[in-house]
Amino acid sequence: LFGAIYFAGLAGIVIFLTFSSFCLVMFDLKFLESIKKSGKIVKKEYIATLGMSIIFFIILFLVEKVGGIFGGILEYLIVMPYLVIFLSEFVKISEKRFKKGK
Repeated sequence: LFGAIYFAGLAGIVIFLTFSSFCLVMFDLKFLESIKKSGKIVKKEYIATLGMSIIFFIILFLVEKVGGIFGGILEYLIVMPYLVIFLSEFVKISEKRFKKGK
């Protein structure tokens, strides 16, 4: 039940905020501008954003099951840095696509 509610919220509302912090920093935007930019990226790349969110949710869920110090090391030294790099590159690529008009 929790998974279904989480997925509905993710797919419906929260997903549009996925890139807002990246837009805020990478493009030096104001708070509301970064939310609008994130919404535009998600609107254009909805399926890709949803897929990434689900994949990283599953990865983090599995890492949490490992637990202990090894799980913490795995999460904060490996998974989270790759998540940040992956999402920032996705924002850069999406911005290039917007400029090209695709």
